[in-house]
Amino acid sequence: LLEALGFPSESHGNLMSSLTGGDKVKILLAQVLFLKPDILLLDEPTNSLDIETIAWLEHELKRHEGVLVVISHDRHFINNVVTHILDLDFSNIREFTGNYDDWYIAANLIAKQAQADHAKASKEKEELEKFIARFSANASKAKQATSRQKQLDKLDIAEIQLSSRRDPSIMFKPHRDLGNEILEVKNLGKSYDSLEVFTDISFKVAPTDKIAIIGGNGVGKSTLLEIIMEKIKADSGSFNWGQTVTTTYFPQNSTDLVVGTDKLYEWIQGHDPKWHIDEIRKCLGRMLFSGEEQSKEVGACSGGEKHRVMLSKMMMDSANFLVLDEPNNHLDLEAIIALGEALHKYQGGVICVSHDRELIDAFANRIIKINADGTILDFEGDYEAFVELHEQ
Repeated sequence: LLEALGFPSESHGNLMSSLTGGDKVKILLAQVLFLKPDILLLDEPTNSLDIETIAWLEHELKRHEGVLVVISHDRHFINNVVTHILDLDFSNIREFTGNYDDWYIAANLIAKQAQADHAKASKEKEELEKFIARFSANASKAKQATSRQKQLDKLDIAEIQLSSRRDPSIMFKPHRDLGNEILEVKNLGKSYDSLEVFTDISFKVAPTDKIAIIGGNGVGKSTLLEIIMEKIKADSGSFNWGQTVTTTYFPQNSTDLVVGTDKLYEWIQGHDPKWHIDEIRKCLGRMLFSGEEQSKEVGACSGGEKHRVMLSKMMMDSANFLVLDEPNNHLDLEAIIALGEALHKYQGGVICVSHDRELIDAFANRIIKINADGTILDFEGDYEAFVELHEQ
């Protein structure tokens, strides 16, 4: 089991404290799967896992002979593993047979019916109120008005609840077009003490590229982004951004950066005092922060809220090149779908590290895979075509 997860036999005696976050999750998954329990409860099991490990987990869970209850925001994973969906909405749980895509179709049909019922009930309420207002003082119509009042009293529009689920409206607008020279990376190398991360990474970004960077845990995906965003220095090699390029960056440790006692709009404005508060509030509103919620302290935000604040700040940047490191972590399904649509529509360049296959499918037209030996596999095309060619 451990060897299937990429741990060679000589490492089996190592301490847990020597492992990265992703490898620790792998060990914990191996621990629960080894027991072959009758009931398996998993809370966001794909967080911190690379694509290959998620695929392995899907395979193992399909073989599981007991009951499985899983909470996940990974749509591809849910589609491949589950047979039923429990949808929690308005503090009620509704059960659907099928996977996520089946639920999505059924839930949208239910939502449209609820909207139609709500509109019908609202119109009926309005007509009843008009009738009562016109004829309640008319003796000849008093009996009818009383009857309509009873109908109105029975009509409870609040019972016709629309979904509490809301979709963010993410929109990145570049302040200027990209030129022909975007980014060139030449022979980058980086080591941490005796650990060699990569030695010779080279690639050139074209103006139309939207790149997904994939690879196993620990191969240096985040390190590469930190180098090109000048957060750390490479040991060897060079990189050069084009003169027309302006970047905005979503780091992997965003939750550690969105901290303090500033209100949400104050934290964003702190990055550029020239940004108008009304525009900042609009961006926060797009990320589903109401007027009152925008006044909470950033330090009191959950992980998902902090990621939404960082995305709001990136919208304000109006950059023409986005650099993102696992932005889908901590986001719910609606936000991940909205992010994928935003990246697809974005009229600029993208480099994004992600293990979420649905997100990658949504925007990427080029895949760069960093291999365990530090080499790269550079593929022009979408992720589905990449899998068909290289993962069979």
